[in-house]
Amino acid sequence: MGTMHEVDSLKVSQLDYLIAEAEGIWYVRTLDDFIIRVTEDNQLFYTTKGGRSFPFSPCIDWRQGGAIIEKNNISVMRVAEGWEANCNGAAVAQGNTPLLAAMRTRIKMKYGGTVELDE
Repeated sequence: MGTMHEVDSLKVSQLDYLIAEAEGIWYVRTLDDFIIRVTEDNQLFYTTKGGRSFPFSPCIDWRQGGAIIEKNNISVMRVAEGWEANCNGAAVAQGNTPLLAAMRTRIKMKYGGTVELDE
């Protein structure tokens, strides 16, 4: 059994891991035949057939996070203390960057304000 955590206090690596779960990418091979690999410390990597790996980090990479924002109809705006993301009022989160706020919102859409994580 894991420990409960507030979504707003999760580390980027924890958010990336949960985004992969929420988006269902554990079981999907992309058209380019990428495979998702999870390391022992729960970091995620795309690995090509040729063995080249690059991180899955939608909280940092706009190519990855932007697609999730668009797919889930998440809006992002600048607020006094950083950024706020909103999904039709159903989930709202803030962050230091637009991607961080949006990915927190995506997690809240799927799991609510708290999540259980294995330590």
